[in-house]
Amino acid sequence: MRKITHALAVPFALLLAVGLTACGDQVPVSSSDDTAVTTAAEETPAADREVESETDSVMKLQVGDCFNYDDSESTVSEVDFVSCDDPHQFEVYNNSDIDDSVHSTVPVGDALDEEIYNACFDAFEMYVGIPLSDSSYDVQSLQPTVSSWAHGDRTINCLITSQDGTELVGSARGTSK
Repeated sequence: MRKITHALAVPFALLLAVGLTACGDQVPVSSSDDTAVTTAAEETPAADREVESETDSVMKLQVGDCFNYDDSESTVSEVDFVSCDDPHQFEVYNNSDIDDSVHSTVPVGDALDEEIYNACFDAFEMYVGIPLSDSSYDVQSLQPTVSSWAHGDRTINCLITSQDGTELVGSARGTSK
């Protein structure tokens, strides 16, 4: 099970100017160890799912996956994978593992904000082609819960979504939007 949040809701330029590593409303976490971070540019995109909609574990999210989920819940355990050509709420643009040699438990507060920032900020520009501050997209993230952490979940998923809540159609990769 993972929590979802409006990661990076505050413009990154403001975060940098203030010297904060906070990401606003967050759920995911990232690693400050560069070797543990898999960037969007390095990760092989997930193949479009052959079925129109396939419900599966949130733990199977890969860069390039598009999906929907019931956003009335504060935690997410399953998502509906869809082709990016079909209307969808989210697209995964980066996955990053939290370094458990640095964090023995799920990071919270400023430590969590820093992990999300490290996981999602630079990866957005590498995936979309422009900085988030210039983009028409918004970003959210998924992070481990205390329960999933206890079962080995260390992954932060960085997600592209629309700013106004409308569904996306097509992949955001390389769109410079």
